[in-house]
Amino acid sequence: MTETDIRNMLKLMEHSVISRDVEGLMSHLSEDAEIMLEMPESMGGKMELDVNSYKSMLAQSWALPAKFTYEVRNINIRMGPEGKTASASDTTLESVEINGMVISSKSEEQLTIVSDNGKPLITGIVAKVEVKF
Repeated sequence: MTETDIRNMLKLMEHSVISRDVEGLMSHLSEDAEIMLEMPESMGGKMELDVNSYKSMLAQSWALPAKFTYEVRNINIRMGPEGKTASASDTTLESVEINGMVISSKSEEQLTIVSDNGKPLITGIVAKVEVKF
């Protein structure tokens, strides 16, 4: 697994989010991946999710009749020994417009990545999310 492999995976993930392709996005996560979302207290606070819960949450939110924007910035990748592991960090900017109301978020994300036969696979996501109404 190389840094280029990881950057390509992140681009595919971004495309999946923009096109609201839950299955496409989930294909980059291991079956036992752990997802931790540190949301504002008013939105539930810290949430620890398994892959199925994360998938359900995304499917529900992406099914809403809303306009979405999604952008990833500041990608930083750190490769582990021999390309068997890696970590990546980024800043994700999202907005949702529902019935004229816009909700914006900024997430600082940390990804834990392993090589699965040379292909990057995410085993962990930690996201600290700020939300503005």
